[in-house]
Amino acid sequence: MSGAAGPDSAEVPEERRFLSTEEAAALERELLEDYRFGRQQLVEMCGHASAVAVTKVFPLSALSRKQRTVLVVCGPEQNGAVGLVCARHLRVFEYEPTIFYPTRSLDPLHRDLTTQCEKMDIPFLSFLPTEVSAQQPLRGRWGMVS
Repeated sequence: MSGAAGPDSAEVPEERRFLSTEEAAALERELLEDYRFGRQQLVEMCGHASAVAVTKVFPLSALSRKQRTVLVVCGPEQNGAVGLVCARHLRVFEYEPTIFYPTRSLDPLHRDLTTQCEKMDIPFLSFLPTEVSAQQPLRGRWGMVS
């Protein structure tokens, strides 16, 4: 019976690892060029996956109403666009996101995603309130920071 797998062999998960910067760039290039995904599709998939990850680690059923608040930190680059999508999905999943977006992008995709979040009444901050940054940690005001 050499080579035969035992009943538990299928249950052993593969070791997880992170993609390197080069691997992530190659994967993105392959999805854009070979598979003909658009940039907006990739941003939407990444933002949705990020929101789902939050729901897996912090399920609503385990949180008080105050703990459902999430501070999503966004910048002007592609990860910022992913954060905007993540915040939008978190709102749909009944979390209470606030977006910290100090440097806004002029990119049309960012503007569209910002408009969508605004239409969903997701609050935006361009700076952190003094009382938060000086006297209490972010987690004191928001249940989660992503």
